[in-house]
Amino acid sequence: MNPLTGGRLYAGSLALALATFMNVLDLSIANVSIPAISGDLGVSPDQGTWVITSFAVANAISLPLTGWLTQRYGQVRLFTLSVLLFVVASLACGLAPSLGWLIVARVIQGAVAGPMIPLSQALLLSSFPKERKGAALALWSMTTLVAPVMGPLLGGWISDNATWPWIFPMNHHHEITRFKGFAALNLKLPAMALPALTDGLEQLGPVPTKRRAYTMSKLAEAHCQTGDVEQACDLGTQAFVIGSQLEDPWSLMAVRDLRVQLMPMEATPAVRAFDERVASTLLALPSSS
Repeated sequence: MNPLTGGRLYAGSLALALATFMNVLDLSIANVSIPAISGDLGVSPDQGTWVITSFAVANAISLPLTGWLTQRYGQVRLFTLSVLLFVVASLACGLAPSLGWLIVARVIQGAVAGPMIPLSQALLLSSFPKERKGAALALWSMTTLVAPVMGPLLGGWISDNATWPWIFPMNHHHEITRFKGFAALNLKLPAMALPALTDGLEQLGPVPTKRRAYTMSKLAEAHCQTGDVEQACDLGTQAFVIGSQLEDPWSLMAVRDLRVQLMPMEATPAVRAFDERVASTLLALPSSS
C-alpha cells in the first residue's frame, strides 16, 4: 500500500483514529453504568456485569484471529467490515429489550472489535511516509490513551443525565428525541424540552416500563418549570405509580426531584394531593447525592 498525501492522508488518519477511539471507549464506558442498566432491565448488578465480561471475552477470542482473517480478506476490507458490524452491534446494544439480548449484542460487538485495533495501527503506519511514521504512532497512541479515561466519565454523565442506551453509539429516533429533551431540561430550557419529551413519551408506547416512568417524571419537571403545576402533578403521580410497581429507584428519585421543585407551590390543591400520595415513599429513598 502506497503512503497517502494531502487531504486523503488527514481524512484517513481521522477515520482510523475515531474508529480506534470508539473501540477502546466501549471497553470502559459501560463500567460505571452497570447499576443503571441492571435497574432498567430488572436484573441484579452481578448479572449486569456480564455486559462487560461478554465484550471482553469475545474481544480476546477474536483478536488472535486478525492475522489469519487479514490474509484471507485483506486489511482494508476486513477493517471496513469490522467497523460496519461494530456500528450495527452498537445499535443492537442500545435497542436491547432484555439482558440476554444485550449480552448477545455485546458478544458480537466485542468479536468484531477485535481486529480493529491492530488493523488501525497497521493501516495508519502504511498511510504515512517513512519519515512521518513516528507522528502516526503518536496519533494512534493518543487515541488509545484518551479513550479509557473518557469512557467512565462519559458513561457516568450519560447515565445520570439521559438514559443508558446512549452509552452505546446509536441512532434510534425515540432515543434521540428523548436525549434532546433531557439535554434541554438540564440547560433549564423547558420550552424546548416539552415537545421533545412529549414526542419521546409517545414513541415509547403505552406499556408501563422504567424508561416510560423516567421520561414521564422528566416531562412533569418540564411542565413544572413552565408553571403548569396541575399537569406536572398528574404526570408525576403516574410516574410514581409505574416506578413503584416496577421498583425502579431512578424513576422514584426523579419524582422526588420533582417534589422538591413543587414545594414552593405546596399551597395549591394539586400539589397537596400529589404530596400526600408520594411523600412517605419518597422520603424513604436513599440520597441521590
